[in-house]
Amino acid sequence: MKKMNWILAGVLGLGLAGIARAAGTPDAALPEAASPPSTQPALVSVDYNRAEPKTVFDDLAKRGGFTVEYDNNVWGDEKPTITLKADNRLLVEVLRDAMVQAHVQTSELNGENPPDGVLALRQSGWNMVDGKRVHQNPLAGVAVPVGGRLLIARSISVNSQLAMGSRRPDRRDAYVQFILFSLPVDRPLGMGNQPVLDEAMDDKGNSLMNPNNYSDRRVNVGRNQGQLNVSLQLADRSATKIAELAGSVLVLEALTSDTLEVADILKAKNVKKTVAGLEMTIGPVSQDQRQVKVEMVIETHALNDGDREALRQMIYSNPPRLIGGNWRDNGQNVEQGGPASMKMTLNFYSNQTGADEAAGAPEKLVWTIPLTAEQRALPFVFKDLPLP
Repeated sequence: MKKMNWILAGVLGLGLAGIARAAGTPDAALPEAASPPSTQPALVSVDYNRAEPKTVFDDLAKRGGFTVEYDNNVWGDEKPTITLKADNRLLVEVLRDAMVQAHVQTSELNGENPPDGVLALRQSGWNMVDGKRVHQNPLAGVAVPVGGRLLIARSISVNSQLAMGSRRPDRRDAYVQFILFSLPVDRPLGMGNQPVLDEAMDDKGNSLMNPNNYSDRRVNVGRNQGQLNVSLQLADRSATKIAELAGSVLVLEALTSDTLEVADILKAKNVKKTVAGLEMTIGPVSQDQRQVKVEMVIETHALNDGDREALRQMIYSNPPRLIGGNWRDNGQNVEQGGPASMKMTLNFYSNQTGADEAAGAPEKLVWTIPLTAEQRALPFVFKDLPLP
């Protein structure tokens, strides 16, 4: 129990520099990671032949355990098809190639970043060339796999700065917005607020590194998906592209973990399990056509206040998942029953889009609890990002 206490406090409460040092990694030399050590990135084999895009994306979403939301009338009068064959290839790479062929790119959902585990898609930009619609697809295809995830350059904006007393801009800054999309099984325990840049150059050979940027190497525990931004300084007004943008995304990865598995979850009331030194009891479980609700009580009498708070944070940032059927995480509620116990209510919502479509019966509940963790740098390189 003592080891588990330290791990919970360390992973979720102490801060990432301490984690890196505890794992034997100096602050100045974070290891690069091709994939999380404790999990294998999702691999798929597919053979799509002139398939409808929605069929492809729904299939990949089912395999990867995520959800796809589409913009209204996403393809309009277009009827693109996807022809794609892959054998034991990263799911995120197949997803990226499918987005290019389907002429879609990531988007916001109702004006906000999509929730964890949701990929929102809209039609990519296009121009008329010789009377034909030609898709620019400027950012849909500009996505690179990092650590079994997909880092997507979603948007680039340019802002001109006026010198005092002048009407002519003396400086132009470019802001690149990224989205780190993780499959539910590959979510990091934490991630940085911004990428760490090593190289930024335009198509004229000028450096775009902004001297006003500060190097933020902090990682926010519990932040496992979302938006990252970098600021670049444009030196040449005739530049049309960011020729190269290289750096790394900082994440906190689990090194070792323990896993709770509860089979036949719909009939698991009063089933008791001990995982990562925590005693857990499954409470009432209910299902209707659109929702599954699971209640669970965790014994916390051996934890101090800091560990109980760390555990609560972990439930929100790294919640249990349903395996089987077609269900997505729809939020958790945690009630502290004094120092002795913690009640967790898990809500899962159907991924089926039709009002009369059933999501199927879930087979089991799975919760992977990290025991040790390490901060890692996931390297990336983007080339030929178009400037607006």
